Amino acid sequence: MNSLRKFLSRPFGWLIAGIWFLCRAALVTWATLAIYYSNLPWAGMRLALAAAFAAFTIWAIWFSRQRRMPVIAIVLFLGVTAWWITIRPRTIVIGGRRSR
Repeated sequence: MNSLRKFLSRPFGWLIAGIWFLCRAALVTWATLAIYYSNLPWAGMRLALAAAFAAFTIWAIWFSRQRRMPVIAIVLFLGVTAWWITIRPRTIVIGGRRSR
């Protein structure tokens, strides 16, 4: 029984690690795109903020050895999420009709 548990634990561990990586990558990607497609007035500023956010969070989550860096990345992510929630949708005029 012990050999079976050892045999199954390795692929299951890899599966969990892969899912955990994909979840973190999806959250970083979502927040980066939320900044990039936000309602900030200058395209250059949106691009610079999105790139800075992505670079910092990738470094903080995967490369930094300090224990507080992932916490700072999570707080930054929550700030971006709270800011994104407050953005009002744009009104788009198509053929004289207004839609959201």
